[in-house]
Amino acid sequence: GWVNNELQAYTNRKENLFINNNNLFIRGIKEKHDNAHYTSGRINTSKKFNWKYGRFEIRAKIPKQKGLWPAIWLLSENIENDGWPKCGEIDIMEHINNEDIIYGTIHSDKYNHMNKNQIGGQIIIDDISSKFHTYGLEWNSKSILWFVDNEVYFRLDKKDYFEKTWPFDDEYFLIINQAIG
Repeated sequence: GWVNNELQAYTNRKENLFINNNNLFIRGIKEKHDNAHYTSGRINTSKKFNWKYGRFEIRAKIPKQKGLWPAIWLLSENIENDGWPKCGEIDIMEHINNEDIIYGTIHSDKYNHMNKNQIGGQIIIDDISSKFHTYGLEWNSKSILWFVDNEVYFRLDKKDYFEKTWPFDDEYFLIINQAIG
């Protein structure tokens, strides 16, 4: 795992992370691996590919199953110096269990779930597990917009929440994962 009381061990084995018919699959498997009772896959571009601003679009079909937590997110390369959540995190897409809701959120020193002061939006998608949808984010020095299939469902403007400490002006790396637990 990594954080959030996750139950999986991430591996790069072909059973957990593979490409089939030009689609990336991340598969969770119930099995003993080190100290974990599940394995799963994760893509992490830290120290390989970074971005500062841009438009991100990822087409995905999301599983609806209790205990699964797939996510597509950005994390600051400053995490080693600043720590989390001060470094900043941008969740392009998170999905929890068997609900029909997609979440898009940010985390910062002031705004995070530990402070019960989180900022983000959500959208209901009825066919989340049966059809591919495009999950997206537009990010610049003044705002962040979240969308699904080109429909904006949340906008965060720097001027509305951040007077001084906007951690979203740094280099960020991409993570695509399926947590379990």
